[in-house]
Amino acid sequence: MDFKKVVKNTGILISGRFVTILIYIFITVCLTRYLGSVEFGKYSLVYAYLSFFTLISIFGIDKIIVKEIVQDSEKASELIGTSLILCAVLSSISIILSLIIVNFLNYPAEIKNFIYIASLGLFFISASAVYTSVFQAHLQQKYQVIVEVISKTIAVLVVIFLILLKAKLLYFFILDVFIAIVILFGNKFFAKYFIKPKFNIDLKIWLSLLKNSWPLALSSFFTIIIMRIDQMILYQAKGFESVGLYSAIVRIVESFNIIPVAFGLSVFPLLTKHYLGEKALLRDTYEKSLKYISFIMVPIVILIAIFSKYIIFLLYGKQFLASQNALFILMWSSLWYFTGVLFAQVLLATGNQKFILISASSDALFNVVLNLILIPKYGIIGASIATTISYIAGRITCYILFKEIRWYVVASLKCLLKPLIYFLPPGIILYLLISA
Repeated sequence: MDFKKVVKNTGILISGRFVTILIYIFITVCLTRYLGSVEFGKYSLVYAYLSFFTLISIFGIDKIIVKEIVQDSEKASELIGTSLILCAVLSSISIILSLIIVNFLNYPAEIKNFIYIASLGLFFISASAVYTSVFQAHLQQKYQVIVEVISKTIAVLVVIFLILLKAKLLYFFILDVFIAIVILFGNKFFAKYFIKPKFNIDLKIWLSLLKNSWPLALSSFFTIIIMRIDQMILYQAKGFESVGLYSAIVRIVESFNIIPVAFGLSVFPLLTKHYLGEKALLRDTYEKSLKYISFIMVPIVILIAIFSKYIIFLLYGKQFLASQNALFILMWSSLWYFTGVLFAQVLLATGNQKFILISASSDALFNVVLNLILIPKYGIIGASIATTISYIAGRITCYILFKEIRWYVVASLKCLLKPLIYFLPPGIILYLLISA
């Protein structure tokens, strides 16, 4: 396992993800244009709510599985089988909790009914995460990409069919559950070539997984706060239309954030290997990863920000143009997001999950406070500002408080300097030219 293999695996992942990004954007375009800002706002609010329960169903166990397989491949079959049973238990708990808690919220009955249906997908999503950890551990995520492309293609065809039938919003939630089932069985089919799960209820393994994963689960909880709490606050302060406008631009930003996530997933096994053996290569691998991904992401961020108005109009139409300035601001959060992805991977590989938790909790605290202050007055603009600022807060906190990880914090920020020097000046000139 070397860095060239990571780059190759990432290249396959990004190529496949590029296809899925295009399909994802196409589905979003179809949904937003068909549903409109209000109905799309309802659709987005349902998944903003359920995202908090998704983390219960997975609980960060998939990341611990990758690390365990890299360290000891002989116990992989038992680990996967036991983990699948554990995730089935956790997903059942998450579904029950989501159905109970929603009845205490002041959501319309229609939204509650949508949540009842969409929550069923949590069971299949958690099991899929276990199988994809097998691909990640073996640096064979091309199989995950194949499943994603096939499932997304099926989703496109069914979405078009539903639109032609002028289907109600309810049927799109049913479709999402169906696609989650397709993804699960697709991942299960390919995973059998690497591991045959040995199903066993081993409480010792369960406790070990939960003990190691709870900081990741809690970190994921704080990350979800950053990514989704703004939509829930927007609903309370501004209504469904604002949620629809904002979630439409969030989907654009998150489409490109898939790239650093793919790279981070690929490089993680290599970081783990170097930490266990050749520690001198750990920093080198981390720096190379930051360098490669920064020269991909920085020009993307600049171009999307510059052409935000035209992108919104092209994708969603005139009714979503009110979100152009919010997209311009929110896109810059991707700079901090992608460095944060690799920062989290190196901390996880070195057994420093507690710092991921501290960073994520700081981000979340700033995010909630800023959203509560800015959204009532500035709406989706305030939400974009809050997200962009809050991504910086966690690493500043880690730098100030923890001397042992300062090098990783500094490296994650230094990687931005050179590509910004190269791409930002021509970007500013281009922006001034098209704004004139």
